[in-house]
Formats: sequence, C-alpha cells, structure tokens
Amino acid sequence: STSSQNFSPRKLSILVTLLFIVSFSFSQQNNKPYLFGVPPAPPFQKADVTISIFKKDGCTLAKKKMIGYVINIKEEGFSDYELLIQDEKGVRHKCYIDTDLTSNYDLSMLKYTLIPGNKVEMKVKYCGSGGYIYVLQIKNLKRN
Repeated sequence: STSSQNFSPRKLSILVTLLFIVSFSFSQQNNKPYLFGVPPAPPFQKADVTISIFKKDGCTLAKKKMIGYVINIKEEGFSDYELLIQDEKGVRHKCYIDTDLTSNYDLSMLKYTLIPGNKVEMKVKYCGSGGYIYVLQIKNLKRN
C-alpha cells in the first residue's frame, strides 16, 4: 500500500531543512520595521528639540522613549501641533505638542523634525484619562 505519510529519511531531512529556512527567514523579516504607509525618508538632518521639561498634574512620564515615523502633522486643534506617528510595528499614535514653554531656539529647530517620513525618538508623557500623548522631547534618527 502507498501512503503519503511515509517519508524516507532523505525526504524528512529535506522537509526539516525547508521548514527551518522558512521559519528563519520569517523571523528575520519580523525584525525589520513595518513601513507600509510611511512616507519616503527625507534627507537626514540632525535635530534634537526640547519642547518642555515639566510634567503637569494628571500626566505620567513614559518609561521608554517612543520611536517611530512621522506620518502627518496638523497645526490646528487643542494643541499647537498634532502628529500622527507610526511605530516600528505599524501601530499609529496621535501625539500632541504644546510649545508655550519651548525656547525660541527649540522652536526654530522644530521645523527640522516635523517632516513626514522622518524617523524620530520621542520622550513623551501620557495625560488625562484618555492617555493623550504629549511630546516632551523629539530627536531625528537616521533611517536605514
């Protein structure tokens, strides 16, 4: 009788090797940032902007810095800037920037960070019961 479940040692070895290659390439692919929907990278310009050093009541400082890509910037609403940031896993976050306590120098540098496609590292705080994300510091990173 013939059965498709009988594999010779050679066929089994080939099958195991193929499974290893496929799983290895899949795991390597997951280490790359998810960039679908991210605008192309603009020319890199070094910029590090401190927006505020104060933590307001009702806000919690994030334990880790947020790294992501600038998707969109709006200059209207209840804050000076509203950013749409996509993290390296493809999750999009709405972030806000209030510049009332920002120095003139940092204000002048902000235009070099708020560019669609820029990869940025941000120190953020979460405010209110909605967990609104406010940017305290933003720094350009090189895209690979």
